[in-house]
Amino acid sequence: MQKQNSEIEITRFDPMNHHIPFNRSNCRATLLKAINLIRAAQPGEAKSALYQVYRYDKIPGPFRRAHRILLGIIERLEAEAYLAEAIPADYQKLDRSLLPDPAAHDHVVILEDESQCDDDGNPRPGFRGGLILVGPTGSGKTRSGFERLKRLVRTDETRFTYVSAPRLKRTLADAAKAGKVAQVIDELLCPTCDCNHVLFIDDLSQASFTPSFAENLFELINRVTTDRHRLIVTVQIKGEPLVRKWVSEHRELRDTAEAILRRLRDYCRPVEFKCPTKPKGPAARA
Repeated sequence: MQKQNSEIEITRFDPMNHHIPFNRSNCRATLLKAINLIRAAQPGEAKSALYQVYRYDKIPGPFRRAHRILLGIIERLEAEAYLAEAIPADYQKLDRSLLPDPAAHDHVVILEDESQCDDDGNPRPGFRGGLILVGPTGSGKTRSGFERLKRLVRTDETRFTYVSAPRLKRTLADAAKAGKVAQVIDELLCPTCDCNHVLFIDDLSQASFTPSFAENLFELINRVTTDRHRLIVTVQIKGEPLVRKWVSEHRELRDTAEAILRRLRDYCRPVEFKCPTKPKGPAARA
């Protein structure tokens, strides 16, 4: 719906309705040309189309406001198109009234990121660039994580990589066989991306450790915390129970599991989700 509204906004855009004082007819003609190019552009190419019409430093002063308005419309269109493709269909829509723990959900969505640097521009000690969402299945952790990402995409052009823990385990195993673990970790963290980036690991408590997975997961989490990447992690349990579950099949990996958990605990701000309320009466017997 948001994308359709943005398209209507472009279609109906009129310089006079935005109180832009056009004193030269060529400015208005240029704007209309820009609108037509934007509407015809492929996804992700609208900004380039806009700059094919003119250079910002050559625009007459009054026309620059129209330029900024057009850029805002383009950014909203691109954000909605990205979200429609990047978020799984089951998480596209949200009915807040059905959330088991709406307070925890709201906290995750609106929580501001910590600043990496102090007022003098120096790296801030103790910086925490991650969130770890803890709660049982069905408590709304994953949905809340996606709602947070929606806000970040719409407000500061964030992009993200979403991966479930079982899929991450398979991906790192395949990479290890091909000798490309470092390359895959780079792709997960998207270091060449020009925009802000978040890595979202879902259900990390559901992936039991093997020697290879423990080693590669440690490397990934170490990269996240050392290079200060933004991170969202969901788990069903925490602390000692989480460590025991991770190493249930390979107890010799306990030291590695504890090191991973320690890094996550130091780097991520925790948000705990309450257990879903069990229905009473007829609904409980259904």
